[in-house]
Amino acid sequence: MTDIISKETIISNMTRELARLREENKRLGNALSKAAMEINCAGPVDHRIRVLRDALSTEIDNLKKENAIDWQKGFSVIDNETNELADIAQIALDEEWAKELMYCDMEGFAIEEDGTLNLLDECGAYACCPIGRFKIVPKE
Repeated sequence: MTDIISKETIISNMTRELARLREENKRLGNALSKAAMEINCAGPVDHRIRVLRDALSTEIDNLKKENAIDWQKGFSVIDNETNELADIAQIALDEEWAKELMYCDMEGFAIEEDGTLNLLDECGAYACCPIGRFKIVPKE
């Protein structure tokens, strides 16, 4: 009985994740449409879990491709407060979170593997940028 309950919980969690992805990505592909139909019909729990896992995996891969940055071309950083390219020296002068940086010797921005955006100076110091403050725009 515990095995069935935990599998049903997995289905419930995956269904919520599927719904969240639908909201994020209004252009649902055939994989998600098929999965949505299959989870509502009767069938073995393991099969429904597999269908959901495959659909989620496909959709996540598609989102990654759509939002990928060509690292050879680089990226620009837009300041969401001004809607212009970020003025890194001015940010280091004015912003409390960047006060430890050397405003007259700034390096630029760096993105960590987890997506965290950092502002760096030439001395090796860095500051984590506040979430939502900047927008990363791939260069074309």
